[in-house]
Amino acid sequence: MPPKYMPVKYINDTTIMCASPGGWSRGDKMDLQVTFNGGDYDNEGFEFNVYNVAKAFPRSGPSNGESKEIIVTG
Repeated sequence: MPPKYMPVKYINDTTIMCASPGGWSRGDKMDLQVTFNGGDYDNEGFEFNVYNVAKAFPRSGPSNGESKEIIVTG
């Protein structure tokens, strides 16, 4: 499968966040590389596993993060 490019959001010095690209089947493993300039890529050898989340309960919670358990089904 050809490479897919997804925009990321910088969270902090150790965390970035992006949406999973479409076109992958549940349980697929993909290699993941990161670039900040579109030309230089990391060589860390990250792998990403694709999972399908069918539903999560509750659908929302308090903004302070203080909540009970979250049930994820997929």
